[in-house]
Amino acid sequence: MAQVIQLDDLREEIIIQNKHKKVIGKVYIRPDDYNILNRAKEAEQNIEKAIKEAEQATSEAGDEQDDIIAVITDIDKKIKGEIDYLFDYPVSKEVFGNTHCLSTRNGKYFVENFLDSIMPVIEQTVTKEVASSQRRMDQYLKEYTSDHLKQGGTHR
Repeated sequence: MAQVIQLDDLREEIIIQNKHKKVIGKVYIRPDDYNILNRAKEAEQNIEKAIKEAEQATSEAGDEQDDIIAVITDIDKKIKGEIDYLFDYPVSKEVFGNTHCLSTRNGKYFVENFLDSIMPVIEQTVTKEVASSQRRMDQYLKEYTSDHLKQGGTHR
């Protein structure tokens, strides 16, 4: 029989509620994953590009509904792939379900509403972890600072 270990992957749960306070999903982020901010920037750029591509395709397609549907379906997959990349796991099904990520509410795309809601939470969570990590590093590095050495401290 295989050995089994439990590993704390350090992910924090973020609950997604609708406007009626009903839980409609959850996502997980790792506060110590400093690359998430880089992935977010890259994903947002790719999503913006995909949105422009969708808008252009729909304006140029005219009455060709089948062409529009094919393009929009492909772009939906691309954008959901970017969301999965951002979170570093397949989360888009949890966030969007079967709803198209370019569905609109009050003229704003679903994916834009999601990103506008989640990005401040990600930034706050990572910033808090960076500050915590810096305090810990400062504690261990204080004996190497010039102030410590001026006060008669030594390196080990």
